[in-house]
Amino acid sequence: MNQSNLFMRCTKTLFVLATVVIASVAVCGCSSKNEETEQPVTPNTITIDGKEKTILQAVYTDFTLSNDYQLALILSQDHNERVEINFNTTNHANKDINLAKRDDASQEGGSWKVNYYDAAGNLVINTWGQSKENYNEGEAILPVFIQGRMRIAPGKNNDINIFLKDGEVIGKDGKKHTITINYDGKTEK
Repeated sequence: MNQSNLFMRCTKTLFVLATVVIASVAVCGCSSKNEETEQPVTPNTITIDGKEKTILQAVYTDFTLSNDYQLALILSQDHNERVEINFNTTNHANKDINLAKRDDASQEGGSWKVNYYDAAGNLVINTWGQSKENYNEGEAILPVFIQGRMRIAPGKNNDINIFLKDGEVIGKDGKKHTITINYDGKTEK
């Protein structure tokens, strides 16, 4: 009977130990997966192809008659390296923009654009969310992103928050580029 009792105790102990090990592996697996997909994004930076760059200045142009704006996020002292974002406050402000889709053909006002110029001032990323139906005949149709989401939230006193997440796009060079933007601050005219 003692052997039977000892066997039962060992079985229970092994079962508890196995349960603890399985639970630990499951928890570790979940946390490492979340860490891979949810990398923290440094405030007021743009990450292009894995290289993080600080936004030095944000300058906007206001096309007030149509609620269209262009925002230049400056990455270099000479203003050559920059990201330019065009948007229409009616169509895009405070909304999640799926950068892999074009704007609706019937919308009034401008479509979103995201362009990146490198340190030499060369246009590397050139995208436009305009509907294909709104292009003129013979006009080159610019690409949209492979994937990515952007949210533009204008605030008071020329403040703006722009967050572009998981951006993947084919550049003018035919290569895939990645881009993430996290800006929350003032803009200058």
